[in-house]
Amino acid sequence: MTALFEEKRLVFDAFSSLYVIAYWNISGFLGLQLDYTAVFGSYSSFLFVRTGNLVAPLIAHAFCNYMGLPVLLIPRKGLVSVAFVAGMLSFAWLLLPLTRPDL
Repeated sequence: MTALFEEKRLVFDAFSSLYVIAYWNISGFLGLQLDYTAVFGSYSSFLFVRTGNLVAPLIAHAFCNYMGLPVLLIPRKGLVSVAFVAGMLSFAWLLLPLTRPDL
């Protein structure tokens, strides 16, 4: 009887540790998704206030839905990392000039 109880407890411990790992993975993903959504919401609000037009945030939303989440790092792919940094720098440099209300 004691061996059966110990076996069930061992199985329960294995499953409970899997639940903890799954919980941390899911909460990490949800945290990333919420952060990404908050940043995109701020960007969409900026576009709407800066341009005074609803079309700019709608086009940005469609483009972001098409592209998906950005890949931040690919091991041993230096060109992708360089392109990512170049894209971020050009985005920051062109953000105000390309969102002028008089365009």
